[in-house]
Amino acid sequence: MNALEGEANFWTGNKTLDTSQGVGLRGGDPVAMQKAGFGKVGIKGKYVGKYEGVKVYENGRIGLGVGEASGGLTLPPDKILVGKGAYSLLGKGNKKVADLFRHEFGHILQSRQPFVGLDGFYKVIAPASIKSAATSTYVEHNAFWTETWANHLSNEYFGGTFNAISAYPTSPLSLNNFLKFF
Repeated sequence: MNALEGEANFWTGNKTLDTSQGVGLRGGDPVAMQKAGFGKVGIKGKYVGKYEGVKVYENGRIGLGVGEASGGLTLPPDKILVGKGAYSLLGKGNKKVADLFRHEFGHILQSRQPFVGLDGFYKVIAPASIKSAATSTYVEHNAFWTETWANHLSNEYFGGTFNAISAYPTSPLSLNNFLKFF
């Protein structure tokens, strides 16, 4: 029943997540996508549960890491993909993984902004974020506007800061970046 909740295969819990909307065909950087380990249409993930009402999938094969060293990818309106084992650590109160989920949920919050929506997320935020992740260091990517704004929105939503504040810098959306949506 858990797999069905995640719209995944009843027997395996697996689902191919569509990445064609903004990270491939509609404005995504194909070179950055290839470096990040994505196929042209989708990536497989195993449904593991929900976080703040958003479906969570895990994949241990596309460069998202494993367990506490996991990274993530957000596919609004309702999907987050993380490295294998991250979700179970979240349930055990792991603060590093809790920060990862808060950050990824910040991307969901971006897509919920009335001036962004799904179209703005997949045309502006996703391609810029993936290109940054594929061409920057970890520290540089975390300081990129798409990431700091997601962290800012997450702090507002949860009413507090991240456990590792230095790893998740925050900043409201600048006027220059705001104008990218128009």
